[in-house]
Amino acid sequence: MRNFIPILLFGLFLFFFLSRCANPRPLVGGKKDETPPRLDSTRYSTPNKSLNFKEKEIILTFDEWIQLEQSKILISPPMQQKPEFKIKYKSLVVKFKDTLRANTTYTINLSDGIKDYTENNAVKNMKFVFSTGDFLDSLQIKGQIIDALTSQPKNNILIMLYNSLQDSVPCLQKPLYLARTDEQGMFLIENIKSDSFKIFALLDKNNNLLFDQSNEEIAFVPNNFYLSDSSQPTFKMRLFLPNVDIKIQNAKFIHQNCIKVAFNQIPKQTVDIQAVNDSIKILKIEQNTDSALVFIQHQAKNGDKLPFIIKYSNQSKIDTFNLVFSSSLDALPPIKFVDFVKNKSNKTSKNPEPKQNPNTSHTLSFNLPLIGWDTSLIFLYQDSSKTKQIYTLQKLSERSFTLSSSWQSIDYQLVILPNALKNCYQQTNKDTIFKKISVAKPEDYGNLKLKIINLDSSKSENYILQVIRDKTEIIFDKKFNSQNKSTFEMNFTNLETGAYFMRIVTDNNFNGIWDTGDYWQKIQPEPVFNSNNVSIRANWDNELQIDFNPPAKGKKQK
Repeated sequence: MRNFIPILLFGLFLFFFLSRCANPRPLVGGKKDETPPRLDSTRYSTPNKSLNFKEKEIILTFDEWIQLEQSKILISPPMQQKPEFKIKYKSLVVKFKDTLRANTTYTINLSDGIKDYTENNAVKNMKFVFSTGDFLDSLQIKGQIIDALTSQPKNNILIMLYNSLQDSVPCLQKPLYLARTDEQGMFLIENIKSDSFKIFALLDKNNNLLFDQSNEEIAFVPNNFYLSDSSQPTFKMRLFLPNVDIKIQNAKFIHQNCIKVAFNQIPKQTVDIQAVNDSIKILKIEQNTDSALVFIQHQAKNGDKLPFIIKYSNQSKIDTFNLVFSSSLDALPPIKFVDFVKNKSNKTSKNPEPKQNPNTSHTLSFNLPLIGWDTSLIFLYQDSSKTKQIYTLQKLSERSFTLSSSWQSIDYQLVILPNALKNCYQQTNKDTIFKKISVAKPEDYGNLKLKIINLDSSKSENYILQVIRDKTEIIFDKKFNSQNKSTFEMNFTNLETGAYFMRIVTDNNFNGIWDTGDYWQKIQPEPVFNSNNVSIRANWDNELQIDFNPPAKGKKQK
């Protein structure tokens, strides 16, 4: 008996191994075969056809071993109770738990949900269609979803059709038909019946097929449509995050005298942060993109609660937050430079600063707000000869200055002697502060001549021109108007080398910023035109011409 058990285990292992190796994929040209699984056969628990379907189970058999990613399988129309999916050998077994609707065409979309076991190759455009009636619905719609701001295609977005036409239906019930966009943002919904429909697109954060989260991006067509044999509509929809009330996301101590408050979006107007207790004094508030730094003075002890309120100038709502003070927090630091550069992910790093553009001012950023400075104690030297240089210092913000000089393509050293700077806590720098500034050569930069043609001069359209580097960094922002002009030209000098593109926003409400859409008010996001990339080369006069009509008309750059 003892000898029989190892033999039995070895036999089971050998059977499993050989079954896995059955029908192996060959190597093609010395490379792994990238052919996805192929459907060999379909059968039901009892033989039947795809019409007048009454079965509780479908078995789909493939030509090789498969693996399942159930979240990517879509069934249209969706069912109240999701079917059970199970892999059995080379087959996918689908067991229905819900009662199927009468006279309804169902589509099981398997794309990307079924992959081969060894190479992870997903099936593409594979669907299984059946009807509980005596015919298959055959109408279809197609289209594309793009990002409303960037114009880039959006993948994995749900496209949902409803034959209930109320505005609230995407929030209250699941769609009658649905599909998912591919990597090009394209979608296709087939086997639709003739009817009137509402179309809605959703980035479904909680996977419940309902628009019920404030952070879910959407797209919509304002008007309902009727689908008939003679119509094959194509939709191009722009996905956006709807406006939501601004609110605090979190707050934390940076050190004992500084609090960082983060918001759920970039505040469009000033936020007012106030301390509830008189024992807390707010000295300075620095509002950044989607956060604010609050510099405070207090006499708090370990474990004390510090309550605050936030008022927003564009809404009546008031936020509150409480922080518990800890004596283990870092003490108020001395005055020093904040040395950082932005990398491509817009995060800070300890890398050396890039060389200074000889034609622009140098920005000095400090860790604390400054209220006083003595230029008689601040010197700029040529680094090699220690020759003093003439400079001007101008305050840019609470913690930043611009340093201007007649820059040459050499290294400089900025020397800030003790007591030259005073922060908002009435403290001065106790030690000498040094900073090296390396200046680049003028020929290291390029120029760009921009020309926008075919503006509609008959209208007084307001536009916002943005020059964007490395996909996200806005380095220039300018408003212009098309009244009595069909062409707009502008030259940009001393640009760092790299990839740039132009974004042109049609500013419909004249507020100087891009505004998103509002589903309930049937307002689409403001039209945006994004040009192709232009590569700025050093010591070169680069050119970009944009053939432009209002973006809503779909005119593309030539």
